This record gives sequence, C-alpha cells and structure tokens, in this order.
Amino acid sequence: MKKIFICGDSFGCPDLGWTIDPWPVLLANQLGADYTVTNLSISCASNLLIRIQVDQAIADQADFVILLGTTCTRSQGRVRDSDQPHTALYDRFVRVGNTNDNAHKRDLACYSIPSLDETCVFDKSDIAVIKDYQYRLFDLDLAIYENQCIIESSLHTLKQHNVPFVFDQGGFENAIFGNVRRTDYFAEFDQHRSQINQWTLSSYLPNANMAHFHITDPAVHAQIADYYQTIIENFC
Repeated sequence: MKKIFICGDSFGCPDLGWTIDPWPVLLANQLGADYTVTNLSISCASNLLIRIQVDQAIADQADFVILLGTTCTRSQGRVRDSDQPHTALYDRFVRVGNTNDNAHKRDLACYSIPSLDETCVFDKSDIAVIKDYQYRLFDLDLAIYENQCIIESSLHTLKQHNVPFVFDQGGFENAIFGNVRRTDYFAEFDQHRSQINQWTLSSYLPNANMAHFHITDPAVHAQIADYYQTIIENFC
C-alpha cells in the first residue's frame, strides 16, 4: 500500500464551516484501497510548520508528498497556559479550525501577521506583544529570504530522501499580492512544480472566500483531486 502525504496550510484542509468535501478527501476516495492518504495540513501553517510536516511524512515513510507553500507573513510561537508539550514538534501545534482538537494539549501555534485579531488562537495579551514585535521589527525582505530558505530546505530534503513530490508554491511571493521580488524562485525544482497554484486560482474565482483565500466550488476541488490523482498514479 502506497503512503501519500499532504503537507500544507488551509488549502490542504477544511476549516470551520465547510459543507463540501475538499480535494484531499476526494483524492483519498479516488485513489482507492491501494493508497493511504495522510493529511498533515494545518490552517494558518507557516512554511516552518510545513517543513516540520515534511519531516513527519519522511519519518512515516511517505511514498509521495504533495507540498503546499504559503505566504512569508506567517510565524509561530508558544501558546500561553498550555499543558505539557508533546515530544514531536508536529504534535505540539494547535490544529487551528479543528473543533475536535483540544488546543490545551498543544503548546505551539502559527499566526498570520495581517490577522492578529480575535481569530488568532493566542490570548489578547500575547497578541498585543506579537503585534508590537512584528510591527516594530518585521522586515519583508528578511521574511522573504527566510521563507525561501525554509521552502528550499523542504524540497531538498524530499529529494535527499528520494521521496517523489509535487510542489505548489502557494502564497509565497505570489503575484496576486503585487510587487513580488522575483518570478524564478525554486527554478531547480520546476519539474516538481504543480500546474495548479491554489492561491492564484482562488483569486480568480468569484465564489471563493477571499477572506481566507479558500476555494468553495466543489467542481474546482474535483479538478484539483483529479490532477493530483493522475500525478500520483504515474509515480506510484
């Protein structure tokens, strides 16, 4: 049985209020009994958390990985008043938007710098500290380069471990934000680049939830699932 892993942010997993099957669920159903699909994606994941997901997938002997990149304006930290941390870094992160997850058993969480508000899992006093820190010290050029290095580390690690993968650059330096620094990021991995960038795709869809860049059209999710199914079956 082939092990398929999805590593990413909210584009790889449903958030609160979803009433349709997202593409990872459709993909698992379409691949059938010869495959297992493990979805490690977490809403609001930073590229560092996605890198941690990649480590988890490799440790679990993945046969194929779908990697979804995200924006460089996300970071992570310790959540106040948490219980004892788990050993594995991945298990320490709060599953944002998952009503079945007990956040108090996890002590780390990601946050989006433009969305430091009541939607953030950190408490108000910590949010105030994070805002002060980010607004005083955040530098976009540094963040872009840092996240470029993190994403490159994920891709190189997958190649080093001979794990086939497909890579969606996602929100990292996406042209939908305007004034991107470069258009040739990760050129050495072009053969692994997905033809679908979900952040770009969602920006063109009239029925997308633009507040979270989520794709809400079931037909589009079906197209994404079909696309990845074809790639996986060709590799596995």
